[in-house]
Amino acid sequence: MEPRILILDEPFDGIDVASRVAMTETLKNWVRQKGRCILLSSHNMQEIEELCNRLFVLRNGRLVGSGTLESLHKMAEKDQIEVRLCERYKEAFVRKVLNEWGTQPVFALAGTNLLLNIPGKEIGLVAGFLHQRGVRFERISIKRESLTEIYLRMVGHHE
Repeated sequence: MEPRILILDEPFDGIDVASRVAMTETLKNWVRQKGRCILLSSHNMQEIEELCNRLFVLRNGRLVGSGTLESLHKMAEKDQIEVRLCERYKEAFVRKVLNEWGTQPVFALAGTNLLLNIPGKEIGLVAGFLHQRGVRFERISIKRESLTEIYLRMVGHHE
């Protein structure tokens, strides 16, 4: 008889890349085709993101957070807006433009990359704001906090 729930603790430790890929596909198919459940314990965030659809974060044996990856990202509210500029702008110009935003957001400018500490949900407003002020950009996107960063903050090991 096949189990309905499979419990795995760090299942990919010490296996080669080809075996890992094969095992990952086997596990995904087992869940998808047979409607089974896997309880996976891992410190490897790539494995978690690839295999899990619901996460439980423990700290000292206590549950400190749970949900889908998407819901944990939303709870984190640490998204930033990343702007790929069409040209290099001087930091003083960018600071002057951003001072007009109202809340004077924290930003980082490296060459043609501009990173803004403005919630991702305001991406449309930011795009219009920059365009109206003559700041040319080729791409604007939301830079999401990584699962590793979310995890570290939830367990109290972040800044």
